[in-house]
Amino acid sequence: MPSRTPRLLRDSDALRAAMAARAAEEQSAREVFIAAADWAIAHVAGSGDVAGYVIDTGMMLPVAGPGAPEVQEHAVTEFTTAIGMTQQAGSFYVGHALEACVRLPRVWSRLVKGELAVWQVRRITEDTIPLSAEAADLVDARIAAYAHQVSRNQISNICRVAQEHTDPEEAILRQAREAEHRRFDVWLGQTGFDGTVDVSAILDQPDAADLERAIAALAEQLKKAGSEETLDVRRAKAAGMLARGEHALPLDTSAAETTTRTRSRHLTLYVHLSVDAVTGALGDVARSEATRSPLGIDVIKAWCQAAGTSVTVRPILDLGPSGTATPTRCRT
Repeated sequence: MPSRTPRLLRDSDALRAAMAARAAEEQSAREVFIAAADWAIAHVAGSGDVAGYVIDTGMMLPVAGPGAPEVQEHAVTEFTTAIGMTQQAGSFYVGHALEACVRLPRVWSRLVKGELAVWQVRRITEDTIPLSAEAADLVDARIAAYAHQVSRNQISNICRVAQEHTDPEEAILRQAREAEHRRFDVWLGQTGFDGTVDVSAILDQPDAADLERAIAALAEQLKKAGSEETLDVRRAKAAGMLARGEHALPLDTSAAETTTRTRSRHLTLYVHLSVDAVTGALGDVARSEATRSPLGIDVIKAWCQAAGTSVTVRPILDLGPSGTATPTRCRT
């Protein structure tokens, strides 16, 4: 197979050509996405029309969220055929365009201005479509300015906070359902030929952090004792040591004392006072410093009230982007 002879371009010319082509590609994608929204709005389903839908988890759902108009099914099919998509993929595509245009006007405005790519908008609409109109508007207000840099996990967290703020009753039910998801499974019935067993768990974050610290400490002790095994193997052995009550190796008394002292739980609470806290814009929501994910206030209370837990509270005044925050400390 003959190799391609590259064009004789200077490095800077090649980079500029690639950047220009990429910008043109993104702009073309925007124009198709905007056309999809225009087409959907121009073909709103009437009382006698069959509305377009998407199939998700076996259910037929509207292409966009509550408050967005329904679109004629044949119109969705016609558009998806024109752009060469399958019916299912095209229905999602048209729905995301309609969702952004109608229910996320701030995000949509940034797309039209060329400040956001289509993929950045679509990863937001994937999470906002199930939300109520009020929750979607809150997400739009909170996320629009940062939509170009938020991660997938941050989008999910923002949508979750908005849903809890606008529908507290559903939030209580969801928290109850999630509490039932905590588990610790040891798959003894699926022991491998090499004698290993899979273990999986869903724990409260403080419990998971305590477990991580204990395993990490024991794995480090094994290394200091002369183990040449990999970190993964030492961590696996450390889990077995914990199960047998071996909280430290006999030859390392200083490590044993340290491990014994750290068996109690310690939490540090950074209490921020911001405009959102004063106005109640986000309701009773805390945030994990480790994962940057939102947490319910009741969850934090339960962690603090657990037996053997000591808590350090650090109040911080958030003065805004241009201000400075000076923490004060108190211990409980």
